[in-house]
Amino acid sequence: MRLGELLRIMVVNMTGEDYFENWLSSRFNVEEEIDRVKKLGLWFDTIEVAGTWSRLPQIYAGFRDALMRVEGVVAIMAHISHLYLNGACIYFTVLFKPIIETYWKLWDAAMNAVLVNGGSISHHHGIGMLRSKWVGKELGDAVKIVKLIRMSWIQTVS
Repeated sequence: MRLGELLRIMVVNMTGEDYFENWLSSRFNVEEEIDRVKKLGLWFDTIEVAGTWSRLPQIYAGFRDALMRVEGVVAIMAHISHLYLNGACIYFTVLFKPIIETYWKLWDAAMNAVLVNGGSISHHHGIGMLRSKWVGKELGDAVKIVKLIRMSWIQTVS
């Protein structure tokens, strides 16, 4: 199933005077969207990354292209959230077939695409265990400094 087919299935009437009010009152009701994805027999995940304004187009295109090459990925949607003077956060939603290998491959493709295109692998949701293997690629030698600060803090607190 490709994006066009998926949109035809999920499209709702987005015209009329009540569109904005309906959106405003229901924008956080994700249960219906989750049910729609489940009915299609798909899984989804969200991945937020960040970059400078000059890099955002490359980050978006690189992410989209890399993930669409992953077998089992059906669609990629994105929106910009958290705008700043120097850049923004891109919040991606990835729909994919319920195959665990696809999940790990799409994360590898996503993180590598972001790093290759000059972005940051995370924004306000942090790194966590899932993204931790890419921290060294993003920060380089700065990881050593972070570890030194952490060890110093642990010794001070102990």
